[in-house]
Amino acid sequence: MCCTKILHCSLQITIEEYIARPSGENLVALGSRRAQTIAKTLGSNPSPDDIASLYCKVTSCYTGEEYGSMKKALEDTIDSILKQPFESNSSALLNAILVQVGLIKSENKAFKGVKEVDGPLMALEYVVKRPYFPREAEGILIAFIDKPSPVLDKRVSVRDKLLRALMSVC
Repeated sequence: MCCTKILHCSLQITIEEYIARPSGENLVALGSRRAQTIAKTLGSNPSPDDIASLYCKVTSCYTGEEYGSMKKALEDTIDSILKQPFESNSSALLNAILVQVGLIKSENKAFKGVKEVDGPLMALEYVVKRPYFPREAEGILIAFIDKPSPVLDKRVSVRDKLLRALMSVC
């Protein structure tokens, strides 16, 4: 269950518990170094697929309506996961995220994308406005968001918000 209205949480959990049960409440419960702790789980040379998978896990409960400590925890963690990888290999990471959410088919036939795509897609609305999001990737993302898709055809408001965010930074 995702907790979107939490302002302060005194519960503390380990990174292993968070990875097993990602939620907004558990993210806050990781403490003040949550973003760095989560980013460290990727290791020293993560693949774009590993980064995209972690991004989707962290954002699985993102609604865009978070506020207070919950919003800051999610945004700081998203930035910690994506900033450096987008600055160094943006096209591979964007492709991996699009594969995870089902907008691009994986070359691996056994691959199963994330079940809950609303959070990762809504979080992209935040990501595209960040200075680290590569401007050359905007057109690619617009092309995939704007075309007919079984994933996005069921999520018209998510598609519209993301397109508006992309258009506002173009």
